Amino acid sequence: MPGEIQPEAVTVVVPTLNSGPWIEGFVDVLIALLPGSPIVLVDDCSGEETLRVLRRLAAQREVLTVIENPEQVGQVQATLAGCRIATTEWIVTVDDDWRLTSEILGKLRDLGEHHDAVYGHARRHSSLGNIGLSRVARQLGPLFGVPRSVCEASSTRLFRRELLDPAADSPIDMQLFFTAQRVASCDLDLEMIDGAQRRTSLGSRLGMAASYFKNRIPRRAPWR
Repeated sequence: MPGEIQPEAVTVVVPTLNSGPWIEGFVDVLIALLPGSPIVLVDDCSGEETLRVLRRLAAQREVLTVIENPEQVGQVQATLAGCRIATTEWIVTVDDDWRLTSEILGKLRDLGEHHDAVYGHARRHSSLGNIGLSRVARQLGPLFGVPRSVCEASSTRLFRRELLDPAADSPIDMQLFFTAQRVASCDLDLEMIDGAQRRTSLGSRLGMAASYFKNRIPRRAPWR
């Protein structure tokens, strides 16, 4: 039987942008929730205020690595950059503006014991338009031939590192669509950190669907 996923077997990858006011608290919560887990913050060309905070944290927190992008490449490529330096069996990706809890990370790890990849979705969201449109996309996508696994894709995920091609530039979710045999999704009680501004939207999901049609091949990964 699969064993429990231990914190030291998980690298947490977090793309971040201009998160200086709240990122220290975010990092310290992660360290407390997943003791021993390597954390990779990928800064997508933030301003100097945020960079000063990130550099100080990297010097003070042994488990933390900070990657500084010289120019903005977007959330998809920033996340890929962090995943490329991971060496653990598992990778968790999360946005820098979620208030994380042991229940949230525990649910991902519990499902991961029996799956290759797990996607987490916010049960509620302070931006009702965002989450409403996201749910509509998840429901309507399959009606237009987009596989459920593509529609369920989310930036909150847990997956096996071996499923990614480190040399590939294609989105993580597109790679997982073709490589993960056992995939699950779940609703999570995700709430935004006070003072943080949500930066993702329906556009990321539409981009994933467009990428599927551009790159699709006959095999479809099973969804469980």
